[in-house]
Amino acid sequence: MAKKVMLAVANNPKLLAQSQPILWYTDLYMGNIFVAEDNLAALPPDYEDIDADDKEIVLYNKEKAIWTKAYEVVSFLNDRVAWRAI
Repeated sequence: MAKKVMLAVANNPKLLAQSQPILWYTDLYMGNIFVAEDNLAALPPDYEDIDADDKEIVLYNKEKAIWTKAYEVVSFLNDRVAWRAI
């Protein structure tokens, strides 16, 4: 039953004309996204001195920061409503 209802709602031309997808994540806001303003891909100054496990965490966080900034830019360019929701 739910599958039929969802298909009907998802394919309704009146609803499609008035709706748009928006990513809703309650804890995603610019205040909790940390990147260096002058260099998005900056590594900590002591990067070479930290152990391998910590290096992996630093690189993971760097990658996530880059993807987050990319998402913000793409949202700004393609969907200002979603960008304002960030």
